[in-house]
Amino acid sequence: MSRRILLITVIGISIVAFSSIGILKLIDKGVIVFEYPESFPSNETINVSLIIDYGDGRIDRFNISLDSKNSTAYHVLLAAKNEYGLTFEAEYFPQYKSHYIYSINSTEEDPKANKFWQYYINGNYAPVGVDLQKVRDGDIIEWKLQEPKIEILEGKDG
Repeated sequence: MSRRILLITVIGISIVAFSSIGILKLIDKGVIVFEYPESFPSNETINVSLIIDYGDGRIDRFNISLDSKNSTAYHVLLAAKNEYGLTFEAEYFPQYKSHYIYSINSTEEDPKANKFWQYYINGNYAPVGVDLQKVRDGDIIEWKLQEPKIEILEGKDG
């Protein structure tokens, strides 16, 4: 009986260790952030590009400057709202510590047409919610109203 408990304990510890290593790699790369942006250093201004692609031929482009302490994809939207009058609607999900954006400039997602707002950082599908995605000087944040790209979520090119 004690061998069985020992085996289960070793397997459990191994699973936790391997999961932790993966999460630590994402944290180390700055992909996952557990702190709120207010705790980021505030000693420089960063400049990013914001592109809104409505999926019908309309595209808006904005140059955004913000303090490095407010350097998440969500803060880019807030800065565009304050500086250019961009409007967006979002719902906050505390369990994910992030907002879900469902409307930009009065263009809402359309579940019946399978079109949702999704965002990309420097051409790559964003791996985390907008409040957790740090941005850096020179980044390009692009919002697209489109069908979900399942291949991207599964790690395939497409």
